[in-house]
Amino acid sequence: MAARILQPALRQFSFARASPALRGLPGGLPCRWFSTGSAELQRVIAAVERYKMARKDDLLRDADSPTADREETLKALDSAITGETKWDELKFDDIDRVEVLLEVEDEFNHVIPDADADKISSVPDIMEYLDKNGVK
Repeated sequence: MAARILQPALRQFSFARASPALRGLPGGLPCRWFSTGSAELQRVIAAVERYKMARKDDLLRDADSPTADREETLKALDSAITGETKWDELKFDDIDRVEVLLEVEDEFNHVIPDADADKISSVPDIMEYLDKNGVK
């Protein structure tokens, strides 16, 4: 029943070819599977984005920082956060690296030990740590 109702809407989208295990579903609905890590990745990106915006606001209010460094950092902070973003690309210093991880810790309600935190320098590093330690 649900398949008959959904099929007109499903025709509007492009789906990957259904696997043999799924072909027996009502209406032979094709579907595409995504990794379960995508929800965690979105949470990490959101946490890094929150810190990035807070850092940008601080720089905009801070008139005492050297203009060249400030402008270069502001330009770097305008870039989009992706699953491949590295802290160096965002011009994060040592304090920024600690604070962005604090934001991630708050998001996941999990404390990252200092020994592990020292090894994290990008979004992929965070994702690897979360996966390895079963943090969801």
